[in-house]
Amino acid sequence: MSRRIADILRNGQPNEAVTVQGWVRTKREQKEFSFVEVNDGTSMAGLQAVVSQDVPGYAEAIKRINTGASVEVAGTLVESPAKGQRLELKAESLMVYGEADAETYPLQKKRHSFEFLRDIAHLRSRTNTLGAVFRVRNAAATAIHNFFQERGFLW
Repeated sequence: MSRRIADILRNGQPNEAVTVQGWVRTKREQKEFSFVEVNDGTSMAGLQAVVSQDVPGYAEAIKRINTGASVEVAGTLVESPAKGQRLELKAESLMVYGEADAETYPLQKKRHSFEFLRDIAHLRSRTNTLGAVFRVRNAAATAIHNFFQERGFLW
């Protein structure tokens, strides 16, 4: 079963087996492995997956992955040697659910104006700004709902 990335970043432990599903923020290919940052919208930060050539279907899957692709990565959490992140995911399997054409996918790793985001309403929740707004709105709505429920009000 897939876990939320926010939970993994907060509570994940080395040597723990996890599966994550989300969208690719970035991909960096090296000679023998690739770094794929996956984000599911539950936090500002994504989880870096290290996908080695040993992963079944590596060559085909890596060719299909660009920013915006939807993926599932399963593997084991390990302590990250890089600064700025506590854990990374050592991938054992990688599945691409949906591709995103690098030439036409509108969200890239840069700032986008709110005017631009209005034109791509179906993708704007994948941005840091609107993702944060939606998480705050969710927390506020939950708190208000719980407040009234605890005092015997009906929906």
